[in-house]
Amino acid sequence: MTDSSIIQSGSNISNVEVNVSTAGDDLEKMKKFVDLLKTEYPQHNLTFEQKSEMEADIKSMESQLTSPKPKIDIVKQIGRNAWEVVKPLASKTIKEYVKSLFTQ
Repeated sequence: MTDSSIIQSGSNISNVEVNVSTAGDDLEKMKKFVDLLKTEYPQHNLTFEQKSEMEADIKSMESQLTSPKPKIDIVKQIGRNAWEVVKPLASKTIKEYVKSLFTQ
């Protein structure tokens, strides 16, 4: 189910609309984000420390995403930290996509 809406009506409810987002949607978005990071960060002139940190963050996110019970909040936090490293260097298109992942 992706960005589904539920509209109810009745005597006590007047056109209530609820957006539903599932954990599966978040997992798919985060997998795309990890793939994006893997292709994006090598293109930038990062320090050895930044590259090492990025590689560790990517491995941590991949580990969680392939877990039988992934902890999506942990993946998102690691993703936010990794994003701060490449954000200043990323293209507008990439920035817009990432913004859509992390805005609630």
